[in-house]
Amino acid sequence: MEQASVAEKRAALPQLLRWAADPRPTVRLSSLTHIYFSLRAFTFAPSSGPNGLRPDEIALTPEQMSRIASHLLDPDDRVSYVTTFSLRTLMSTPAGRRELQPFLLSVLRGSQALQSSAPGVMAFYLLLNGNPNQVAIEPALLSFLNRDDQTGATLKECLHNVGLAGAPEPVANDAINRVFEKGAMSDFLIQFLGRVTLTPEHLMKQRARLAELAQDSSATAETRHAAAVYAKCWGQDEACWHDPSNAALGGASQGSSR
Repeated sequence: MEQASVAEKRAALPQLLRWAADPRPTVRLSSLTHIYFSLRAFTFAPSSGPNGLRPDEIALTPEQMSRIASHLLDPDDRVSYVTTFSLRTLMSTPAGRRELQPFLLSVLRGSQALQSSAPGVMAFYLLLNGNPNQVAIEPALLSFLNRDDQTGATLKECLHNVGLAGAPEPVANDAINRVFEKGAMSDFLIQFLGRVTLTPEHLMKQRARLAELAQDSSATAETRHAAAVYAKCWGQDEACWHDPSNAALGGASQGSSR
């Protein structure tokens, strides 16, 4: 399917959507994987060659987009996960955002149990990624971060997504707060904090928390080192990050732990 022509991809989509409704998880997974390859935008895969197909070129109907989106709630985790990639592609277009944002918000507010890569966590990412109107959905994002059933693992995923996709300042700050509250901050996550923009007041507070973490004997050496460097340099000029004395901060810096 990846090498098919634009015309072949258009022609195959109706049959792929029928297979996506098959009761067998392996068939649904194969179908949704092929749908992703059909939808994949050039901007997400520069090496895909001349046969890549932009979402606006395939001109999906609202009904087709809804059928694809419904598999975010598929009982098979593999099907749900691969659906995320198609939705990310569709959400890169105005038509896709217009059609899919209400559905994703409903998933975010839904009662599905939270776990790693759960539909709600994926919806959180999709609503952030490339969305030019993040502020409008800020209350829903904050509410999701403060669900009673959030765990350290799910909050770590949310903060990772904030670092990857960006977020309104209150959402970014709250995600950091929640991860600290769960004792889930790690050197892997700390490296994404440099992508987050905070107010001066919030930046000072989070740097102080990192300084405390750098002295926490229960944290790994890698986490203590990352915390010490970011407590010193986050928000500072480039020279701070390249200061040779950073190597002595917080213990040895080796590897990365999620």
